[in-house]
Amino acid sequence: MKRLVKIASATLCAFPLLQACTELTIEQPNIIEAEPNQFNADIRLLSKAFNPVVLSDQHRQVIVVPELQGRVMTATTNSNLGETLGWFNRAYLSQKHSSRSTPIGGADRLMFGPETGEFSQFFQPGKERIVDNLYAQDAIVLQPYQVLAQTKTQVTVQADIQLINNSGTQFDFNLNRRIKLFSKNEIEQMLETKVGKSLDYVGYGSDTKITNTGQAWRKETGLVSLWHLGAFKPSQNTTVVIPTEGEVKQATAYFNQIKPSHTQTTQTHVFYKADAEYMNKTGVPVENTKPVMGAYDAQRNLLTIILFNISSDKKANYVTASWLDSSDAYAGEIVNVFNDGPDDFGQYFGPFYEMETSSAAFELAHGESQSHYHYTLHFQGDTSELNELAIQILGVSIKQIEQVFE
Repeated sequence: MKRLVKIASATLCAFPLLQACTELTIEQPNIIEAEPNQFNADIRLLSKAFNPVVLSDQHRQVIVVPELQGRVMTATTNSNLGETLGWFNRAYLSQKHSSRSTPIGGADRLMFGPETGEFSQFFQPGKERIVDNLYAQDAIVLQPYQVLAQTKTQVTVQADIQLINNSGTQFDFNLNRRIKLFSKNEIEQMLETKVGKSLDYVGYGSDTKITNTGQAWRKETGLVSLWHLGAFKPSQNTTVVIPTEGEVKQATAYFNQIKPSHTQTTQTHVFYKADAEYMNKTGVPVENTKPVMGAYDAQRNLLTIILFNISSDKKANYVTASWLDSSDAYAGEIVNVFNDGPDDFGQYFGPFYEMETSSAAFELAHGESQSHYHYTLHFQGDTSELNELAIQILGVSIKQIEQVFE
């Protein structure tokens, strides 16, 4: 089992949290001290090497870096106080970005699947699919995206992308990615409920669309999925909540065992302890997936909701990401949780935890498109008002969430 943990560690380090840290030498060039207003400090830090875009709705703000594949780095409910809600590698990003293998993070970043299997986007053509050969392509970690349009509350970026999978299939496509900071009215419309007056909140989301500019994509030679990941700060009191369609008796194992200390299932939910103390990844089958997941951090009275789209096509293909069995290239899932933790060498990538969603993968002719959205909503404050949201959106109370891993 130790070898499997090593495999997972290497993978998760490279994309751009994920890549081959086979003997795990993660460079952390400087220790970045926390500042009273961390959000403003993050803007200053990122401005040294990049041109960050700050989206603003009064004191609710989000930092986007187009040069880092249009990723949302972090957000705050109150820029005057400056508490940040996403995790990113401040030490590494205080210098020029040039590594394919250093964890970067971000509250909403984009990658392309599949991760494993014969059509993997993370192994060069013909290379054996072992940890030492993991390779993050330019479009995943190094290619900057160009700003197409920008307003106070949204920015749209684009890029012409080329990927080549492990089987040698080339994918050429144009990517258009819009990141938007949502108003309170937009958030309430999404949730179909009111946000409590005493709650601090910030909501942001990405809509990503790719259009095939090359040869037709065929299932037999591999497809492409849009993979959105959000990295957040863990705690001993953070629990991820995945509402399910029907009972999931056993959450999916990706590279090591599912432990009851970190994963619990009921007839209606899967719960995950996001403490960054056990490196692990899990998910739920496509047929059990609802278009919502969330997390509650009791330490900070912080409720996070993730909304995403699911294809209406019942025969849609979902590409694999399993390191235990990738024999079926289209046995993937939509929703995943990754938990950081000490690897075989006692090192962490963050620490952080991730909530991830993936699109279906389609056979696209030249000129055809596919898209995926991934929206992140943070609420902080009065527990009774957070409880109302948790019950309405996640189908479970704050008290029930807190009791899962007691």
